[in-house]
Formats: sequence, C-alpha cells, structure tokens
Amino acid sequence: MRISLKLGVLALVLLTLSSCVSKKNFLALQSEKDELATNIERMRIDLQSQITELKEENVTLNQEKENLNENLVNLETQLTDTEEKVKEVEFNLKEKQYQISQLWNEMDAAFTGVEEAMTTSNERIKELENFLYLDLDEVPGFESGSDSVNADDTETLKKIAAMLLENPAVTMVIEGHTDSRPTKSDKYRDNWDLSVSRATQIVRKLVELGVNPKQLIASGRGEYMPKVSNDENDPEAQEANRRTEFIIVPNIGKIYKVYKNRKQQNP
Repeated sequence: MRISLKLGVLALVLLTLSSCVSKKNFLALQSEKDELATNIERMRIDLQSQITELKEENVTLNQEKENLNENLVNLETQLTDTEEKVKEVEFNLKEKQYQISQLWNEMDAAFTGVEEAMTTSNERIKELENFLYLDLDEVPGFESGSDSVNADDTETLKKIAAMLLENPAVTMVIEGHTDSRPTKSDKYRDNWDLSVSRATQIVRKLVELGVNPKQLIASGRGEYMPKVSNDENDPEAQEANRRTEFIIVPNIGKIYKVYKNRKQQNP
C-alpha cells in the first residue's frame, strides 16, 4: 500500500513537471511568434512606405521627362525658326550687297570718262562751289564789255576740244563771267546777257573745232562769281574776273537714279 502510494505521488510529480515544461516552451514560442509578427508588420509598413515614395518619384520623373520632351520640342522649333531667320538675314545681306554694288556701278557710270579725260589730256580738276572746274593755266578772257574770243586763247580751246573729242561721254558747261562794271553796250541788257554771250562764243569756237554740241552747255554768272575781289579801281582784278570757266558735268540722270534707289531702300 505504501509502495503504491509512493508510486502515485511520483507519477503525479512527473506529470506536473512535464506540464510545466511544455507551457514554458509554448510561451517562449508564442513570444517568438509575436515578435516575428511585429517585425514582419514593421517590414511591411517600411516596404509600403518605400513603394509609395518610389511611386511619387516615378510620377515626378515622368513629369520631368514630359517637361524635357516639351522643352526639346520648343528648342527644336526655336532652332528651326532661328535657321529660317539666319537664311533670311543672309538673303537680305546678299541683296543689300548686290544693291550697293549696283549703286556703285551707277556712280561709276555717272562719272564715265571724267577721270580718263583728265588723265589723257593732262588737265587738272579743282572743286569749287560743289562743281568740278578745269584748272587751266590760261583761262580764256575778254576785253571789257566784249564777247569776242581772244586769238591768244586758241591753243587753250584746242586742248579742251581735243579732250572732249577723245571722251565723247563727257559733258561740259561753259560758264561766262563779267567784272562788276555795268555794260554800256546796247547789245546786252546787263552783265547776265554779256556773260551768257561770252559762254556762247566759246561754245561756238569748240563746235568749230569739231566738238559735238551735245557735249556743251552755255551758261552765264554775270558779275556774281568773281575770281578775285571786284575792285573797280583795280584794272588787273577787273581783267581777271572777265573770264570763262569750264565745268565737268557728271551724268546727272545716273546720279539721280542712285539717289532714288537709296530713298527707296531707306524711306
């Protein structure tokens, strides 16, 4: 009986110990499970956060890509427009250069023969009052109140005639002048008449020497363009002012054409 009781007690103790160990292990496993679940949840939340951030970055990158593509299209359009403008500027530049070249050609044509005439005839040109005068060593002169050409001036007129004959494109104005004393001849109304008559007589002499009348223009200045001071008490000054001047005339039509072209280009 005692032996059976002892065995029963021992069995109860062992059963109790076995139950205690299993519960302890269970709690430990349960704790590990809970901790693992917690870690998994944390990882899930972290991964979800990363996914959200990546999606947002993806949206931003796509927007940047669209913006870059739009900018690229705009730049390509601007480049095309710039290339067109460059072509237009180049065309306009060439057109301007051509027009400038044409203007220079017209100016050259306006003065055709002038420089050549001066070179071949060994004559000189002086600029006075915006005109090109022949700078002659001996200027044809006249006696007081007369339009008769002096015989001493024949050689000078021959030289001028030779120059005009060799250069048919040159036009010349023959400009008559008087001294300041009023004319006393009934033949002339005043010094204007006398100065024009003097120029006309020179023109006739040049025509007699073979010059084409189309190259000659007769004009008069009266006493209003003196070569030296008009001192009526100075015979030498009066003689110097009774003279004829020879003016080289460019082709006015050509020059006017140049002027009109420039006005049209720069209104």
